[in-house]
Amino acid sequence: MKKIFRLMQPYLIAIAPLIVLFRNNPGEIFFFDFLIVSSFLAIAIFFLFFVLSRWIKDEEKISISLSILCLSLIISAELSSVSKPLIWSLCALSALALLRLPIPLKWKSVLSCSLSIPLLVVISYNLFEIGHIKKTIQTEISQQESTPLPQKLHSSTCSKDIYIIILDEFISEQAFKDYYHFDNDHFFDSLRKKQFHVVSSSTSNYPWTITSIASILNFDYHNTQLSKNVFTGVAQFLIEQNKLFQMLKGEGYSIHHIPSIYWMGNPAHNPISDFLFRTKSYGLIQTLSQITPWKGAYRTYQRNSHRDHVLNQLEQLKLISEKPGKKLAFAHIMCPHRPIAFTEDGSTLSEQEVILAEKDSQHRFYLGQAKFISKEVIKTIDHILEHSSEAPLILILSDHGKFPIGCSPKGKLTLPLKEIAWRFSNLQALHLPDFNHPLPDQMTPINTVRTILNHYFGYDLPIIEDACCPHFYDLNQRIPNQLVLDSLSPKMAYQQ
Repeated sequence: MKKIFRLMQPYLIAIAPLIVLFRNNPGEIFFFDFLIVSSFLAIAIFFLFFVLSRWIKDEEKISISLSILCLSLIISAELSSVSKPLIWSLCALSALALLRLPIPLKWKSVLSCSLSIPLLVVISYNLFEIGHIKKTIQTEISQQESTPLPQKLHSSTCSKDIYIIILDEFISEQAFKDYYHFDNDHFFDSLRKKQFHVVSSSTSNYPWTITSIASILNFDYHNTQLSKNVFTGVAQFLIEQNKLFQMLKGEGYSIHHIPSIYWMGNPAHNPISDFLFRTKSYGLIQTLSQITPWKGAYRTYQRNSHRDHVLNQLEQLKLISEKPGKKLAFAHIMCPHRPIAFTEDGSTLSEQEVILAEKDSQHRFYLGQAKFISKEVIKTIDHILEHSSEAPLILILSDHGKFPIGCSPKGKLTLPLKEIAWRFSNLQALHLPDFNHPLPDQMTPINTVRTILNHYFGYDLPIIEDACCPHFYDLNQRIPNQLVLDSLSPKMAYQQ
């Protein structure tokens, strides 16, 4: 039995902390990514065993020390409110101390095997939890699949190209002026000159990305009280198999989905870069990087590749506009959301600016990045309009606004309305040719999509309540967006 435990231990040490991370993010981590990281980590553990055994020449003591390191990773994954580097450092020091401390021979073997037991328990428990979560996700998806698509009331057809551009965490015109006292008028004035309607009191329906985009593309609220772990998996399905794309395919549209680095996948380059792209924001590499000495190097890689990806997405939109046939182009652009990769004029950040941008407690670098992406979006729109044979439908939206200065949602289910209100204050700029009806000043994205489907495609979708869902996990909880708008209060963003 002892030999079996000894043979198994490197695998247990490699897999145990990763399976905890996988259980915490089952809808956001690809199983293939989990296998890749587990394999590399197992190889690293074997190599570390080999190196230490040449120095210490005591395999059981090495096993004890590495097991303690493994348990530290598990603890740091579970205790989000505790400094992970601090836990890592303390456990690393303890492991090194154990390598040098004398341990009685009769205790070493017992302790080595005993430490394998909690690792086995952790792995077994988390495998059970992952299986339960995946089963719940599949059950919910089966229910979603059985929901029929809306039927058309009129036989209207539309030949206009459609562009849906979602700028992650872009704020409203009111937020720029009243909250930040920041001049981004050129962006909004340019949009109005190009016949865009800017919804003056727009609010998003949800305060975080995946719920918001899933609701926009299915033009409805999420009637669910699923946990975040479960819903992220369901939302992947709701986005990939969304009703809007299915309905427009039936209208003869070709769908051009420009991938996002956040959760939608990327064009294939090579296995390593694809893997790093996929896990950039919410995957295993991002989480593990927070507890290792390579955090800074990973953030540099993330920032550089993020910059290239955002520029490539905008270029792809321009290229799609030059293609023949009626088409829908959808792009979720993770900008001005972090990481900060652009200054206001689009240049890269200096070393000193990178240090300041990592903190950015007054959102100064966020505002600069917002102004840059505003200019680039205007250039992209000009290209689209120039290369469109017929005036296109263009929806420039943000999935949500930005949390106020000093407000953090970490570890909270929801926030007081006065703190979360600005998070709902979002962007809706709509280019709707041949649309001669007044649009409500407080329209939310769900009703925006319904209005477009009704007017241009002959559907009879009811206009529903414009509401905001402030609870991060109970997606059934809604409040009228008028309450959110009433809670907005001007605030100076910078100390003078």
